[in-house]
Amino acid sequence: MTNLAIIGCGNMGQYTAKALEPKVESITVFDPNIPRETLEGTPYSIAENYRDAVRNADTVMFCVPSNFISEAMQNTLPFCKKETLISGQTSRKTPEAEAFDRYISKNPESGLEFVTIHTMCNPSKSDPSKEILGIIKHNSSDSAYERAFQLYGGMSEHIEEFASVGEHDTMTANTQINTSRTFLSIASAFAEAGCFPWINGSYGSSLD
Repeated sequence: MTNLAIIGCGNMGQYTAKALEPKVESITVFDPNIPRETLEGTPYSIAENYRDAVRNADTVMFCVPSNFISEAMQNTLPFCKKETLISGQTSRKTPEAEAFDRYISKNPESGLEFVTIHTMCNPSKSDPSKEILGIIKHNSSDSAYERAFQLYGGMSEHIEEFASVGEHDTMTANTQINTSRTFLSIASAFAEAGCFPWINGSYGSSLD
């Protein structure tokens, strides 16, 4: 079993810890933006800083917003053990991969491996085990990818494997664009008719 460190303890970080708890030996969490006393109700070890969070970790999961991933990796990766598996739970993977690659280019001897994931839902709104989980390989060894798949594969009944972060980001972007277009079309139709679901009682919801 693996020792897991989770950087970022918001909604996605807490979900990921709970989902992986049965498959790991220990979990250590750290979030510089959440007071320690707020996290003390969790059943996990609470680190005081990035170094302590990953000191014994075999796997490090970043559950921070995309615009913070570069800073979080910069502060964390230097303290990771050799061959640690690095992953993330952001919805856009390019910033994760770029931050990881910048570190590796300067520290090739670190031996870190990067295989990232994407739980494609809001865990507080739906059951993640019934939603798509993307597992994305990025210049990692086959053995590292197998480690990641064994660890993360049980998080969902619907696994989608991606050969690169580019493939993942293109697919999710197209999905979001088409969803937005659909809702805009619906909204435009209501606007033209002058009849809105939240005003007209004959509609049960906006999706009707």
